[in-house]
Order: sequence, then structure tokens, then C-alpha cells
Amino acid sequence: MIEEQPIANAQSGDKDAFKALYEKHSASVFRVCMRLLYRRALAEEATQEVFVKVWQQLPNFDGHSKLATWIYRIAVNTAIDLLRKNRMSEAELPNSEMIQEPIGGVLGEEEMLISTKLLKL
Repeated sequence: MIEEQPIANAQSGDKDAFKALYEKHSASVFRVCMRLLYRRALAEEATQEVFVKVWQQLPNFDGHSKLATWIYRIAVNTAIDLLRKNRMSEAELPNSEMIQEPIGGVLGEEEMLISTKLLKL
């Protein structure tokens, strides 16, 4: 198979071979991340994380599946992890110090919801 030698070279630490794999697969990884995350900055962050993980785990790639399939799975899992992390952060917003109490007392439920949505903009 044509792709086997660059994979083997990248597995042994050849940075040029890894760069070639990155160039071949980065656009499709970014598209997967965009479909799951909807925000360019998050998709770029996820894409970067994916290739860090690919570099770290490449020696364990056994070739039972295509490299593209293996990378795709890492991309999906990374994007899902990032979604979970961001949803947890958003869930914590109402308790954040960024939402100030009005002078007259505690924020009501509706004001809390509005403040939370404004902070997300």
C-alpha cells in the first residue's frame, strides 16, 4: 500500500512523514470538528489537539483500519470532549462572579437567564 511507508516513517518519529500525514488529513479533521462544534475557534483548537494525540498515539496504530478512519475517530472523540468541557463551563456561568447582584438584592430567575445569555454573546 502506498500510505504504509509514510505511516511507518511517522511511527518511528520522522517529522517530515508526520507533516505529510498532517497535510493530507488536516482539512477533513477540521471539517469533522466544525460539524460537531459549530465554532471556528473551537474547531481549530480541536484540530490541533487531534494531531497532538495522533503524534502521541501513532506508534500504537496497528493498521487494522485505515489511517483516515483511525484519525476520524480521534477527531470525533476530541470534539465531543471539547463540547462536554464547554457545556460544563456554560452551565457554571450563572454561578460565575461575572454576574453581579443588582443593588436591590438577588437576581430573579428571568434576570439570571438573560444575564447568562448575554454573557454567551
